[in-house]
Amino acid sequence: MASSIDQEKILSEFRKQVESEGIIQPGDSIGTDDYTLLRFLKARDFDIKNAKTMLEKCQNWRKTVEGVGLDVLYDEIDPFDVSSVYTTYCPRNY
Repeated sequence: MASSIDQEKILSEFRKQVESEGIIQPGDSIGTDDYTLLRFLKARDFDIKNAKTMLEKCQNWRKTVEGVGLDVLYDEIDPFDVSSVYTTYCPRNY
């Protein structure tokens, strides 16, 4: 595992790359803060290339799920349907 100083440098480089490549943009609902980016880096042992691939796939999924994207689905959900959605997808946690 990289030292905390190395992790800060890797995070900075990761942010620079994903912003310049348009993988994240201000206002993305996934979040563009350090904690969000660190989740992807930690999941891939601070390997920038692999973390970037993972983030890019996640962003693509969020934009295409159910043919409309996660943000649209979230905005369109009827508050009265929330309990049925949770019991369908998370039956043990509701």
